Amino acid sequence: EVCRCRVPEPCRPMPRILFITLELIDPIFSGNGIYSRSLLRALLATQQPLLVLCAHPASAAHPPGTIHHAPPPPSCLPKHPSSHPQATILAVSLPTWFSTDIDSAWKVFAGADWQSRPELAAFDTELLLGVDWHAAELRLRLLAASKKNYQMLRAEVPFVYSVARVYAAMQGIAATDLKKYMAMESNAVEAAWQSGGGVKCLTAADEKLLLEDVAAIVSPPAGRSDHVIRILPPLRGDLHELALRYARQDGGDWDSGRQFLVSVVRLAPEKNVERFVEVIEALGAEALRAAGVVPVLAGAAGLDVERAAAWRARVRAVCGEECIVEEKFLGPERMAEVMRGGLLNFHGAMYEAYGMTIVEASAFGCPSLVNVEGIGATQLLSDGMVVKVEMDDREKVVAMVRRLLIGDGRAMLREVAQRAKSKALSWDETAFASKTMAYLDDIYERSLKG
Repeated sequence: EVCRCRVPEPCRPMPRILFITLELIDPIFSGNGIYSRSLLRALLATQQPLLVLCAHPASAAHPPGTIHHAPPPPSCLPKHPSSHPQATILAVSLPTWFSTDIDSAWKVFAGADWQSRPELAAFDTELLLGVDWHAAELRLRLLAASKKNYQMLRAEVPFVYSVARVYAAMQGIAATDLKKYMAMESNAVEAAWQSGGGVKCLTAADEKLLLEDVAAIVSPPAGRSDHVIRILPPLRGDLHELALRYARQDGGDWDSGRQFLVSVVRLAPEKNVERFVEVIEALGAEALRAAGVVPVLAGAAGLDVERAAAWRARVRAVCGEECIVEEKFLGPERMAEVMRGGLLNFHGAMYEAYGMTIVEASAFGCPSLVNVEGIGATQLLSDGMVVKVEMDDREKVVAMVRRLLIGDGRAMLREVAQRAKSKALSWDETAFASKTMAYLDDIYERSLKG
C-alpha cells in the first residue's frame, strides 16, 4: 500500500501528544503491549513533548488505583538520541493484570484520580492518541473532569483511535459482553470523528469489521478522506536486529537445529490454545519423539489461571520431560532462540487482529499454521507465506500437523519459511514510524485549519 500522507514539515514541530494505552510498561503480556511500544518508540523519536497515561499491576509500593511516575521501557528509548526524550509517563496501578478485555480492571484505569495530577493540566494536549476502547473511556472521564474546571483536556483536541484489535469480533464471548464491546467501540469511532481525529486500523479486515459491522450506525465525516487509515504493525526493532544477526550466522541450512512445534500466545480461550493441546494429545509422545519434534507451549496466562494451568499440565502429561513449557511472555532473546529452532509455529486463533508472533516467527525462518481466514498478519504474509487450515475442525488440524511434521511436509515448510522471511523483515519500525507520524501530523494540521 502506498502511503499518501504528507511528510511533516520541518518548519513546524509535531503536536504535543497525549498517548493513552492500558498495556505498555513491564510486565507486558500480549500483542497490545508490543503494538503500544512500537507507537511509543515512534513518538519518542520525534523528540517532542509527550505525556503517556498507562497502567501497571498493583504492588505493596503502589496499591490499586494509585498513580505514579514510570520510566519508559528501555527498549523504547532511542539508541542514539540527539537529546533526552521529553516524555512523562504516568501509570495507574490495577488490581488485576494480564488482560485488556472487558473482565480486566479497565474501570480502575479509566476512573482513576487523574485530575489530581498537575502534569495533565500543565501539558496542554494538542492531539490525543489512544489504543483501543479503554483509551476512549478514559478520554470521556478527562473531558468530564475538564468541565469541572480541572482543565485536563479540551473538547476540540483531535482524538486518533488506534485499534489494536476489534474486541467485538473475538470468538466465544458472551452476548452481554458483545453488546458492551459494540457500544464502546462504536462510541470510540464516533468520538474520534466528532473531534476531528481519525481511526487507525491494523488491516483492511479490521477496518471492515469495525466500520461496517461494529460501528455501522456511526456516519463517517463528510468531505474527508483521512478519517480512517490502515497501518500494519511493524516487526519490533530488537527482534528485527536479532533476526538479521542470526541470518548471517545460520547460513542457508534451514533444517539444521529445527525441532520445535511452537505455540507462543497468551493462554486465553480466544487464542484457541485448546486446539494446540489437542494436537499434542492426538499425535502422542512416541510419534513426536520419532519425528524429532519437541512441543513448546509458552505464554502468560490470561485471567483464567486454572485453565492455563490445565493446558500446561496436559502437554506435560503427554510429553513428560520432552517438551518445553514456559509460563511467561517471552522476551526478545528467548523468542529468537525458540523461533530459530522452530519447525512450525501453531497459531490456533480463529480471529486475530494481527498476530505479531506469526511475523516474528517468520523473521527467524519458522513458518506458521493459521486459520483459513480472519488472521491480520496474512495481509503482510500472503498466500504461500503461511500454511492455512480450518482451525475449527479438529481432525483437519491434526491431519495437517501430522503431514507437516511427521509425513512428507518438511519440504513444504522449508519453502514457506523462505518466502515469508524476507517479507517479515521488510516492514520495520522505521517505515511504521514514518507513516504513523505523518498521519498524526496530517490530522493535527487539519485541526489547526478548523
